[in-house]
Amino acid sequence: MFFEQNINTIKEIDKKKLFFLNNLTIYNYKDLLLFFPKKYIYLQDKVKLNEEVIIKCKIKSIKENTVIVIYDNIEISCYFFSKKIFPYLKPEYQYKFSGIIELKNNTYTMQHPQLVQQDFVPFYCTTIKESMMYLKFIESLFLTKVCRNVDEHEVVEYHDNIKTNFSLNKAQGKIVQNISRKLSQKQAMRYMIFGEVGAGKTVIALHAILMMFQKSHNIILLAPTLSLAIQHFDFFKPILEEKGISLACYLSSSKKKKQVKKEIEEGKYRVIITTQAIFFTEHIPNVGLIIVDELQKFGVMQLSKLKEKSVRKNILYLSATPLPRSLNMVFEEFIDHDVLESYNERDINTIILKTKEINDLIEKIKNKKTYWVMPNIEKNDISVGVLERYEMIKKTGVKTLILNGKMKDAEKIEVLNEFIESEHAILVATSIIEVGINVPDVSYMVIECPNQFGLSQLHQIRGRIGRNGNRAHCILLSDKINEKLLYFKRHTTGYEIASKDLELRGTGRITGVEQSGFLG
Repeated sequence: MFFEQNINTIKEIDKKKLFFLNNLTIYNYKDLLLFFPKKYIYLQDKVKLNEEVIIKCKIKSIKENTVIVIYDNIEISCYFFSKKIFPYLKPEYQYKFSGIIELKNNTYTMQHPQLVQQDFVPFYCTTIKESMMYLKFIESLFLTKVCRNVDEHEVVEYHDNIKTNFSLNKAQGKIVQNISRKLSQKQAMRYMIFGEVGAGKTVIALHAILMMFQKSHNIILLAPTLSLAIQHFDFFKPILEEKGISLACYLSSSKKKKQVKKEIEEGKYRVIITTQAIFFTEHIPNVGLIIVDELQKFGVMQLSKLKEKSVRKNILYLSATPLPRSLNMVFEEFIDHDVLESYNERDINTIILKTKEINDLIEKIKNKKTYWVMPNIEKNDISVGVLERYEMIKKTGVKTLILNGKMKDAEKIEVLNEFIESEHAILVATSIIEVGINVPDVSYMVIECPNQFGLSQLHQIRGRIGRNGNRAHCILLSDKINEKLLYFKRHTTGYEIASKDLELRGTGRITGVEQSGFLG
């Protein structure tokens, strides 16, 4: 994809600029486009003390490292580190400077101002810490506003006397009853279900869909990836069509995308199974429930805008391992939640190996079916990219396949089908395999540079193996063994790991001087 291209392809970015941008976690076009200013500094008509401002002033004199300017009928002494700019400055001429005006000993001063041309200047965070603090501050403000703003609607009673071919266990039955009760209240439902893969979250979603169908409301089921959306569609299609419920699978890569979009906006379908493509629809009639699978894969503002298209703003979240932000929303009581116990716990052995053991590892797994996950598409200072690792493994004679976000949807499906049909192969991929990939006979997983992933993401990735009940093996290739990796090695439940992820990374503090990860 165009936006995933590395910024080193931009000729104006030299090695020095590339190093600086990479330190701000800007690696590709998308990162660069989404690196918004922290604030803007504007041209001022009057003196404002102790604020970053732009002033239009006349130069009175230049002496040594000091330029005396006249602004708003006062003199300001501007002190410069370097005299490089002085040849471009002339007395009695007007210039625009940006900086902070201070009053010291009855003298107005400006330390190290910058010469600017515009009436406003964007101000960017210039360190990772500063960027993350600001980003989490903004996100936390938005989350607080969105989550505390409770939507209300007319009371409609929903019943859980749904008949399907699936028998609910005790935990599922309790959650289905809770959904029925929450849907029937004046306040809109905002309910999160935590459950491991195979715990039965999809069956709960089915009951929620059928409840809404009783009252003629439409439902959106939102999946983060093409493969997961197709997986859901294949599960729900025979069940819903048997009950006379029309459904559509709306994907951005579909050849009939325009036609399906038009039919969705006309209200032809009762259930819409989709990906991010749904965010670009203008109108979806009579939506009463949005089901979000893997909440952590969607932006807060995306979901908020989608909710605004609903007549009843009920949301059911499904998650195996929520990100710290999502878990914090639960702990702060913004979202009701339940943990769905799994009765089919998988047997996965997790070990940590040094990167120097990579050749021995390839030899051991060459006759196995294996996922090999890399943190990035292209090589950087931390690790090689997917393509380099693919080429390296392929040279050993092992059947090797490659999968990443730059590939077209048709190519992805072709690669996955070949992997599914292979008796043994190594699929080298990015975290694209994190959700929606279901190949039950894969029992080996290699995660290279695991410290580049969050704990929750590591758990999601590990969840791709051990799905057939047999013992599976997750190998972390890392020369840095820390608390995070040791915790991941010892723990296997998503709720535990998400809680630890919250403890380690936090969610962003709104105010205060503590570590920027924690929300206050």
